[in-house]
Amino acid sequence: MKYACRATKLEPPWPEELGTILDQQSQLVMMAGEKKTIDIYGVAAMPIADAFVSSEEGINTITASTRPLQDLDGVDVKSIDVVKLGQLHALLTGETFGDALIEFLPEVHSVSEDGPWVYKFPATLQITLAELSDLELSSTSEDWAKIPEFGLDGIDALRVASILQDLVKLAQRAEEKDEYLYLWTCL
Repeated sequence: MKYACRATKLEPPWPEELGTILDQQSQLVMMAGEKKTIDIYGVAAMPIADAFVSSEEGINTITASTRPLQDLDGVDVKSIDVVKLGQLHALLTGETFGDALIEFLPEVHSVSEDGPWVYKFPATLQITLAELSDLELSSTSEDWAKIPEFGLDGIDALRVASILQDLVKLAQRAEEKDEYLYLWTCL
């Protein structure tokens, strides 16, 4: 069952490509004509999500029964979605949230309209994560934990720190292997 609660408001100008492309996964973007803002709505159930490292060719092997956590070089990042990753990307790069979010779209692979979906981390986010120092990791974790989406999902700062630490390790492995960091998610 879905519920609507305002998690994030984007003010114009927003990237033209954003439109209604997020009408999937755990996010729904509403945009109509002269609307002055875009409201991003959440879903009551947290998505199952795994972050993993793979080559671009490896993405084609993902099927509805495959779990990257078990089958690939991955970690469980339940409750993480492209909106939260877009917020992280904006924090680390200084881009606007809208510009950071659009870099994840569209998904690079999906089994059906109902998921699961695979999103590729933007190269700048992967590199930035891989290069974070321990001090930067700590301060970034504190800042990222303050976004409203984590509060709405009941995710505490310790869990956010753990997820970010896992993402940093995966980004480092991806960089070492000359591969890519991906998010696999389904509802």
